[in-house]
Amino acid sequence: MEAYVYNTFWTRFALKEYSLDDFDCYEKHWTVMNYTNPEALLQLHDHDFVKEFNEEYASSGYGEAAWEKIAYPKILKMLREAFGMVVTRGGDHSRCRAMYGVDVMLRTERCVETGALTLEPSLLEITFSPDCRRACKYHPTFFNDIFHTLFLRDPTNMTPL
Repeated sequence: MEAYVYNTFWTRFALKEYSLDDFDCYEKHWTVMNYTNPEALLQLHDHDFVKEFNEEYASSGYGEAAWEKIAYPKILKMLREAFGMVVTRGGDHSRCRAMYGVDVMLRTERCVETGALTLEPSLLEITFSPDCRRACKYHPTFFNDIFHTLFLRDPTNMTPL
């Protein structure tokens, strides 16, 4: 099996700051409602997110390029492990293709050995029918890239897992 991660990703944010109280407050604990309230939608493109992420975590002691050196490699490793569990049995699967959406959340966790804070990804969801609306709106080549990768064996804007 071959698997790829699209090099562009989309961020979603809850509309109110997260805290461990007021669990009935939908805008604090969920992100998908952003689609129903476009005025409140925080559209932060991946390159802007990475820049802000690196700035924030550099000032928190994670060093330069925390996204590229810490968070993203851990996300890729987690996805390799998840998709590595797929078992194909019987028949010829050489013509099978699929596109999945993946929801990932990053959390800070204290390292047992050193006591230092570390960034760890959590896999929230893998869906067979991802919402591609923002992908198409902000990246007009999105479906061309997907098509090239799935059917022409020419991975475009992809990172192999």
